[in-house]
Amino acid sequence: MSLTLSRREIGLIYTLLRNASDTLLEVSPADSGATEDGDFVWVGLYKPTEDELEPSTWVMVREGFTTTGAAYAGAIDAVHAQTRRFATGMAGHDALLVPTLLTPPPPYGLLDQPRGTTRAFFDVEFATTGWTPLANVTGWAAISLPLGSTGDGLPIGVQLMAPDEKVLLQLAAQLEAAAPWVDRHPPAWVG
Repeated sequence: MSLTLSRREIGLIYTLLRNASDTLLEVSPADSGATEDGDFVWVGLYKPTEDELEPSTWVMVREGFTTTGAAYAGAIDAVHAQTRRFATGMAGHDALLVPTLLTPPPPYGLLDQPRGTTRAFFDVEFATTGWTPLANVTGWAAISLPLGSTGDGLPIGVQLMAPDEKVLLQLAAQLEAAAPWVDRHPPAWVG
């Protein structure tokens, strides 16, 4: 059984979309990463502009415009492979306990600064957030709890990850009862 669409089927879908929307954006096969045979055509309903997004997000979107379908599929395959390795390693465990950050709390705004490329942005992001992106790509539920503090009173979080959100909420409730944090505030806290 073939899971590919013929040129005729793609043309029919394109025509249906063209008739259904005044805001249809067509991306040529050359721009979309299509093969020389023109195996597919990308069609989108909206193309964002720079003034609508934060600068770091715009860098990623701009790079996305030039990413081929093959490169995107390869990246998704790598993420799925990492997720499978993670799930295999976690078999038989209810939750994973890791630091929320790998560094002391960064200055406000540090992590959302454009750095010219998506790779440069995430090099800084991952060096700080460490385990946090793993929850994002695996689909596991995660919760960060302020169970520690720096010498000057800034909260230090621990992150719990689990495939079941209920487990996390139960663990968080037990930890909050054992080490309440509701009344702990750093010296410069405004509340």
